[in-house]
Amino acid sequence: MLQLRMIKASCLLSRHVCQNVYIANYRQSILRASKPWKSASLHRLFSVTSCFNAAQNVNVELPSIPTTTPINADVTPFSDVVTKIVDPPFTELGLATGWAPSHWIQSFLETVHLTTDMSWSTTLIVGTFALRLILLPVFVKTRKGMINYRNHSPKLMSIREKFSSAIRRNDLETSRRARSKLKSYSNEHKIGGRHLLMNNLPMPMIFLSCMIALRGMCGAPVPSLEAAEFFWISSLTDPDPYRILPALAGTVFSISIFTSLKLGSVPVSPAINRNLKYICLLPPILVPLLFGHWSSAIGLYVLTNSLATFGVTLLLLSETVKQKLNFPEMVQHESTGFKSVLKTTLDKSRRQTELKLEDREIKKLAKALTKERKKELKGSPPALYEIGTQAKLKIDIPDFKKDWRPPRVNIYD
Repeated sequence: MLQLRMIKASCLLSRHVCQNVYIANYRQSILRASKPWKSASLHRLFSVTSCFNAAQNVNVELPSIPTTTPINADVTPFSDVVTKIVDPPFTELGLATGWAPSHWIQSFLETVHLTTDMSWSTTLIVGTFALRLILLPVFVKTRKGMINYRNHSPKLMSIREKFSSAIRRNDLETSRRARSKLKSYSNEHKIGGRHLLMNNLPMPMIFLSCMIALRGMCGAPVPSLEAAEFFWISSLTDPDPYRILPALAGTVFSISIFTSLKLGSVPVSPAINRNLKYICLLPPILVPLLFGHWSSAIGLYVLTNSLATFGVTLLLLSETVKQKLNFPEMVQHESTGFKSVLKTTLDKSRRQTELKLEDREIKKLAKALTKERKKELKGSPPALYEIGTQAKLKIDIPDFKKDWRPPRVNIYD
């Protein structure tokens, strides 16, 4: 009923307005025929005046609008309602579109975030620990390869030294035997270049791929990641204003190095171990200075990854775990002091320099002898003799004497 009354009132108002506009247009046409210079201004005057009078003369009875009920105190105001940010698919942002490892990691993080509905900080922490758990066999294989190479390094270095000395002496047979022995020994104990590459390359490549993936997500940026907060950090795409995350990551990394060197989980000689412990003081200083301007998401990942590495390092110190994983026994070689190691290295370098100088002098002398021999053979060849019954002396006659004839004798003189 209320709607019908409103429609009726609007129709009545529009009819009166149209009638007055028609009358105003009729008056204007008459005026334009008599006084054309006043038609435009009077047209605007009649049109506005007529519409205003029509609107005043119409008496429309508007229906009464019922009063609304007051808002209850229990209803939450609209300004306090927190809206949830919905991210577009990563493929529309240019992420997770290829076959590179960084794109796989982006797809993995997107799946974890959408499936669990966790915040991005929790997603990064859980995703990092899950990834390190998946890569635990790779980490164990890397540690086994390091210990295996450490156990066989003295023998390997002696074979390489023999091979190098044979090459310097230009002894082809000895160098061939040393090369064959070096190849067979490396393949037998799996310490060759191919095995070292397969053991040591995967973990750094995966770490670098994770950093590239997070850098792409922060640079896109992902809307929910940009709005995510983490304690004192307003956005995970911005750098840490106080550089606390990089400092914590460097501290955990230095503690991990100190534990590995102190307890012997990393294969390093005791002589070098006593001097490498001072390196543990560098990460807490260098990491905030060099990587403090990176986004907080990358800093959170580095901190979580350092914690995971430290936990696995402590786990591998247990003898029971080593036996279960078939870790090779670490052989302790003869330890020498740092000064003696440095002296041996300098003596070896000095000896190699002397051998290079000797080889250079020998080559220089051989070149000089060859040049002198060429000069000797450049002139006329010596006299040759044929052995046999027809042997006779062959003497080289210069060209200017071949056509020489004795002068004619004048009988009248």
